[in-house]
Formats: sequence, structure tokens, C-alpha cells
Amino acid sequence: MTWLIVDGNNCYARDAFVNAAGAAHATLRRLRDVRANMQATRAVICWDSPSFRHELFAGYKAGRGEKPAGFQAGLDEVKAGTAAIGYESYECEGFEADDIAATVAAAAVDEGEQALIYSNDKDLHQCLVAGLVSQATAVRRPTSLTLSYDVLTAKQLKTKFGVHPHQWVDFRALTGDKSDGIPGCVDIGPKAAQTLLTKFDSLDEFYRKPFAAKIQDKQRRNLLAYREELAKARRLLRLVRNVPLPSTFYEAVAL
Repeated sequence: MTWLIVDGNNCYARDAFVNAAGAAHATLRRLRDVRANMQATRAVICWDSPSFRHELFAGYKAGRGEKPAGFQAGLDEVKAGTAAIGYESYECEGFEADDIAATVAAAAVDEGEQALIYSNDKDLHQCLVAGLVSQATAVRRPTSLTLSYDVLTAKQLKTKFGVHPHQWVDFRALTGDKSDGIPGCVDIGPKAAQTLLTKFDSLDEFYRKPFAAKIQDKQRRNLLAYREELAKARRLLRLVRNVPLPSTFYEAVAL
């Protein structure tokens, strides 16, 4: 029993920036094939709305490039076509597709179901749950009849980055993300962030006893000086897991 959860904006954008003219067709074809290949018991596609993050930080996602001509028309075509290929579609004012995906993944875990999130968005790494929630960051077509997936699990996240999913928000806040307008903390790169989160389970724990950490004095000073900026970054990066989805979503869960 597997739920397929798709970040619709992410999936479509990856096609649109390669070939805007054929993006809608390519996206719908791949979504249809992925659902069939997985034999998903439930397939949900999530869509962006302007979110609270833009109100919190004017520079949020300011580093992303201009959309190609015809982007919105193609996106509307994909939205209109997903029901016909077996997807439930959800959009909620004030929340991004990532928030909806996180909410659906949490519901799957509550039901004891496995879930695969299809998106290459790094923010969704925080949703990984060992044995239950994984993330397909890419779908490839080696032949016309087969699909292969690049899948990230909670264990692989720890191996690759040295942190657990529940630490991912703090790791990203520390290291920054130019495309999302997250500046990070001066002199704290991935290795330093990993070391810090190995010694302390979270930034909250570090700030409760900042002088207990055996780190460079310069790094400690920066962490203390950037405390407010890091708090804002964490609010931007932390996904909402209780988006108010319509009752039809929960009625389907109960069936």
C-alpha cells in the first residue's frame, strides 16, 4: 500500500524550463506513467498558492529565474488534466505545494501507509520517515517501457549530509539557500553545520547552552549574532503539516 504525493509545481517547472512548448504534455505523460508503474493506492498532486512566507520575508525565492513564455498556460493545462489520470488535486490559499505534501505525508504515516513524495525540492527532505516516507528526486525513462527512480530515504539523508530529517530545517537555515533567499550563517558551511547538529540535536539545544559546544570562537560568535536571522530562516523552511485540507481528503482516508 503506497501513497504517491506529487509537488505539481516542481514537477511541471522542471519540464517547462527545458521545453516550455511541450511541457504540459510531457508532465502529464510522466505523471500517468509514474502512477501506473507504482500501482499507488492513492495519488495526490499538490499546488502552490501565495504563502505566508512571502509576507514574512520579502526576499523569499527572489533568487529564482524568470519563467519561460507560456508557463502559466501550460501549468493550467496540467492542473486541468490530472483528474483524468487518477490524481486527487489540492491547493490551499496561503500555503505552498510543499506544505500540502507534508500534510498528506503526515496523514499517510498516521494511517501506517508508505508514501513516496515526487519532487526534487530539498525542503521536503524534512518529511522523510524511516520505512514509511521516501522522496523520488528524479524519474528517468531508460527505455520506452520502463521507469527508474532516484530515491532518497531517511537513512540516505543521514549518510549524505550527516543529519536526520528532523534536523534538516536547522541544517538548511545554517547553510543557506540562494534560490530561496535564505542567507545562512556566516562561517557555517555544511561540515560545520553537521558537526554542530551532531553535538546538539537542534539549534534550540545549542542556544540553551552555547558555551558547551567545542566549536571555533568565531563560529560561536556568529551563531549568537545571527540568532534572529536563523529563527526567521527556520520559520521559512519549516513545512506546515496541518494544512486545512477539504473534508473530501479525510473522507477518502477513512474509506
